[in-house]
Amino acid sequence: MVDHIYRVGDLEDYRQSFQEWLSGFASNNVTVLQSGAHNPAGQPNQCRNYGGTLVWILAAAVEANSSCKNAMGIVLMIRYGDFEAVLTGDATRDTENVIVGRYSSDWLDVDVLKIGHHGSLATSTGVAWAGAFKPMAAVVSAAYINRFGHPRKEVIERLDGHTVETDPHMMRTPTGSQPDYTFENVEDYREAIYSTAVSGNIIVTSRGSGYSITTQSHE
Repeated sequence: MVDHIYRVGDLEDYRQSFQEWLSGFASNNVTVLQSGAHNPAGQPNQCRNYGGTLVWILAAAVEANSSCKNAMGIVLMIRYGDFEAVLTGDATRDTENVIVGRYSSDWLDVDVLKIGHHGSLATSTGVAWAGAFKPMAAVVSAAYINRFGHPRKEVIERLDGHTVETDPHMMRTPTGSQPDYTFENVEDYREAIYSTAVSGNIIVTSRGSGYSITTQSHE
């Protein structure tokens, strides 16, 4: 059950279906984050009670000249015990640059990174971003066949220098250029990078020390 919502931008920017869903919440259960909103490294968010979990808003409502709505998206760091994960949404390089400039790379070092914008090469996961987070594992949400060529192989390669080796699983990346992408399945991929395109639901579990990743195939 959803208890509280954070959003950015003007309500008119959202789809009608979201506006209708949002109308079911009292105004005091919705927080609109303004440009510059973030929590300093030593000060996790205090606006809500997250139980034993600490949450940082790394960026929200970042202003940009391109992919403006995506750049405004909220980026979160979640810490439970010694486990840390970052949820990027569709954050663009403008958002990434703000975060990398705002926090030290030592503090940004995380266990699991959700890859931004479905693994887009044109908009997200710059070299500096990958190097700042140095994730042990990464997860990307992408359709099995998509016209954008997500996740791009170059993005995966930027992260696989940091991720750990794990049990073999399938990874799917495209080659070529839009609109003529050719998708390739690697059957025995061993880096801890997982795509929903071939792994289905990806579940990351932690009890505060270490973590495990399980998949639930669509088949």
